[in-house]
Amino acid sequence: MKYLSGSLLQILDASLRLNNFSKVAEELGLTPAAVSYQVRQLESRLGFLLFTRQSGGLEVTKEGQLICQQASKSLTQMHSAIAQAKQLNQGNKTLRITASTRFATQLLLPNLARFKSSNPDIDIEIDISDKIRPLVQSDFDIAIRFCDGVLEGAVEIKN
Repeated sequence: MKYLSGSLLQILDASLRLNNFSKVAEELGLTPAAVSYQVRQLESRLGFLLFTRQSGGLEVTKEGQLICQQASKSLTQMHSAIAQAKQLNQGNKTLRITASTRFATQLLLPNLARFKSSNPDIDIEIDISDKIRPLVQSDFDIAIRFCDGVLEGAVEIKN
């Protein structure tokens, strides 16, 4: 199946929110016919309806609800990635570290001045906590923890 275009993702997201192709078209700067055509083309490729058309607007089918919600999530993720890329592009170099209390006090903080003198253009934000946090779902670039077991998504370093 052909990939969904960004404009089609926007149409699906707006259709879920607005329940009316004319309102979707107005929001996105398209004609209602163009919006309807793109949705019909997708429905044809998928083999099922995403919306039932009614005189007052649209009703989302169960399948449409699933597809449109995922389109909304994809757009949110893309907007987040674009914001992060813009931040990187602006030269904002901040290293965000979360470390256990023991590691931070015994190793990280005593060596911080040396790191800063070698990397003066990098700002450092440190979160010192013994709470285990999923790195993927956080704003941290690196998480350093001591533990007895294996943590999901962790990289084990052996001496």
